[in-house]
Amino acid sequence: MSLFIDPDGEQIQASRAAGGDAVEIHTGLYCDARAAEAREAELAKVQAAVKEAYALGLEVKAGYGLHYSNVLPIAA
Repeated sequence: MSLFIDPDGEQIQASRAAGGDAVEIHTGLYCDARAAEAREAELAKVQAAVKEAYALGLEVKAGYGLHYSNVLPIAA
């Protein structure tokens, strides 16, 4: 089972507790951020969420609003 969640530690924990095997991290706030500082802050949230999910043994995907000009930092 995969759950679509915000890059939030509580949602990651709840996904694991619910028996999830995978999560898809919502990247919408990252994609919608216009200012560089805001985009970097949202990217940091996504990165932290990915690390936490991997630490719990979850498979991780990311999506929403990604395209050729903003996907590389997420893919990295």
